[in-house]
Amino acid sequence: MKFIILSNADTTSEYKNSERILKSTDMLSKKGLENSDLLETLMPESPDFIFVSPYISTLQTIYPYCINNNKTVNIDYSLFPCEHKGVQKARCNILKHYDYLSDIINKKYLGSILSNNVLENESIFDIKNRLSPFLYKITSNLKKTNNVVLIVAQKCICQLILN
Repeated sequence: MKFIILSNADTTSEYKNSERILKSTDMLSKKGLENSDLLETLMPESPDFIFVSPYISTLQTIYPYCINNNKTVNIDYSLFPCEHKGVQKARCNILKHYDYLSDIINKKYLGSILSNNVLENESIFDIKNRLSPFLYKITSNLKKTNNVVLIVAQKCICQLILN
C-alpha cells in the first residue's frame, strides 16, 4: 500500500493575510483551478482510492483528475480542516451551487465519522483522535495490498497525517 498526501490547491488570496477561516463553501482561486488542471501530470501513480475533506475547494482540486480518469472520491469528515467554522453549515448540502462536483462523489461510501462528531473548537488532540481511526481503518484493510491511496485535504490535516 502507498499513500499520496495532497493539500488542496490555492484558495482565494484573502486567507493569506487575514484572520478569516476557510469555510466549507469557499472556492478555489483562479490559480488554484489552474493548478488542479496540472494534477494529472504530477500524479506519480494512479490511485485506487481517493479520500477528501468535505470542502468545495478540496473537491475542486481533484475534480479534473477524477473526470479525466473516471475516478470517484470518498468524502470523509475525519479530514475536516484543523481550523474551521460552521461545522453545522457543512452538514447541509455543500454542493447546492456546485452540482457538477457530485459527478465524482461515491455516494455509497460511509465515512469513518459523522459530521456531528467534529467539534466546533478542537484541540490538536481532538483532531488526532478523529484522524486516527480513519487512518487505522485504511491501513488495516489495505496493508497487504499494492493499492495506492490518495488523500486530499487542507494543509493542516496533511501535516498531521505526515507526522
